[in-house]
Amino acid sequence: SLQNLVVITRTSSLVVELFARGIPYICYIDDEDQRLDLGEVAQLEDPVVFADTTKLFHAINDIEGYVNVYTGWRNETISQYV
Repeated sequence: SLQNLVVITRTSSLVVELFARGIPYICYIDDEDQRLDLGEVAQLEDPVVFADTTKLFHAINDIEGYVNVYTGWRNETISQYV
C-alpha cells in the first residue's frame, strides 16, 4: 500500500532528501560502501541500514513492521537534533 511505501537505495545523498521528507527508506550498504564509510544520514548500526541481505529481505517481507521501526528511528534521530 502507499502507506507502506519504502525506497530501497544504496548509500546516497538521496537518503538525506528522503529523511527530510519523512519517506521511509532501506539503505543497502555493500563492502565498498563500508570501506568508504559513506553514511550520509544513517550509520551501519542503525535499523535502516543493511549490509546483510538476509536481514534486508526480512525487512522487506515485513514491510509494515519495518515502516514502524523506521518511523521510530527517524523520530528519535530528529529529537537528538533539536
